[in-house]
Amino acid sequence: MIGEGFRQPQFRQDGRLVAANGHGAQYYEHLVTMDASGGGRSEVSNHSEDSYPAWSPDGAIVAFSSDSWGDGITRLGIVHDMFGKQQNWIPIGNREIHGQYPFWMSDGRVVYNGCDFLVDGGACGLFWVGAGGGNYTRLTTHYSDTAPAGFQDRVAFMSARDGNWEVYVINMGGGGLKRLTNNGAHDGLPTWSPDGTAIAFVSNRDGAWAIWAMNADGSNQRKLFDLDGGYGGGDLDW
Repeated sequence: MIGEGFRQPQFRQDGRLVAANGHGAQYYEHLVTMDASGGGRSEVSNHSEDSYPAWSPDGAIVAFSSDSWGDGITRLGIVHDMFGKQQNWIPIGNREIHGQYPFWMSDGRVVYNGCDFLVDGGACGLFWVGAGGGNYTRLTTHYSDTAPAGFQDRVAFMSARDGNWEVYVINMGGGGLKRLTNNGAHDGLPTWSPDGTAIAFVSNRDGAWAIWAMNADGSNQRKLFDLDGGYGGGDLDW
């Protein structure tokens, strides 16, 4: 364990730093960075509601989602200065992008869960937007599509579009949608191996929550280890 009370951890690409939400950790309520052993902790954002950090491709700054405005709307932001805790919202015109669960792709685009809030609020799923803002593009078409994780031009995500939570993958161009897991249990929260050959995910298919892995095409699904203490109680557990 590298820290108690932290949640939503994301390793930087080089594995030397972890960004996490500290809401629940003593003395660290905002977005926090720490080294791989849990030391060198530093708050980098201004609000306890700042969540789901995602490292930029160069590992210098992080994107995040936050409902810190108090109006019930979750917006996407970027911490532009990790030392000065300077953060801004990703803009579209004179407004801010609405969404959550951002993932910063290697080409600079940010994939997130949201809805077409400017035109059709009922059109929800995964979207992408440039880190500098501007128009967003809808990537998937089901409201439950969430928790995106990218490698090169492919995005893995979890969805209940077929009745229960499973892991899917899609190309950033919108094609190549494929369901990777298929069972009566729940599978989700996918993440890629650094070389893109495997995807790890959580599953309760064995009767208890555990970390599983599979090849990037969905083959060779195997359990790695059980999650001690259970899972399913919310973000704090993960």
